[in-house]
Amino acid sequence: MARNDKPIYQLGEIIKVDANKFIPKTPQIYMSLNIIFQNLKNRFHSDHLILITRGFEISDQNTIDNFIKNNSFIEKYKHLRKPVGRRADGHAYRVYMIDNDIQNLIAIKRIIQQEHFEIIGVAKTGTDAVRFLSRNSRFVDIVLTEFHLVDCSGIDLIKNIRSISRDLKIMLQTKNVNGDELKKAAEFGIHGVVFKPFSKDQFLSKLENVLNFVHQGK
Repeated sequence: MARNDKPIYQLGEIIKVDANKFIPKTPQIYMSLNIIFQNLKNRFHSDHLILITRGFEISDQNTIDNFIKNNSFIEKYKHLRKPVGRRADGHAYRVYMIDNDIQNLIAIKRIIQQEHFEIIGVAKTGTDAVRFLSRNSRFVDIVLTEFHLVDCSGIDLIKNIRSISRDLKIMLQTKNVNGDELKKAAEFGIHGVVFKPFSKDQFLSKLENVLNFVHQGK
């Protein structure tokens, strides 16, 4: 890689428009835009492609635009938004999940994995969660927890988490919580609440708000 080539992780897909499709595996190394586009040109110079990119910075747009302008084999171009779960440096935000509702766990895991978050662990009880976090809190960015667990209240769980770490960001998900409980939870330190049932967009909007606290270190 040339010294002035900006390292960009290729998160997109390139799809060939004919009987065959080419969907490259996510590379395990960092590539520059120049290398990515040179590989495209060498392999598909005589075909018509739809180029789909994801995760590139706005500052890279000129490079992408010039490549498309100078290569007639690009038939269409679409840029997808950067996955919510990726940091600016390409690494994933790390989430620890606590919920005794298996179906809800599966649904939430699907959403956050699609957005490239890394799931550090999953617990079904507050006891298991506290045991895990007491040893591994430094590896977790966000704790995503149900408020009503089988072995403890949400308030007790939050108090126990805060006794372990003041820095962990906590997002609650719940179906029923009264105003007094929510006020107490806020006093001990939570960063977001999403009420069930919720849509994917509603959930991600709340999670993005929590990520703002991660960025700010508050």
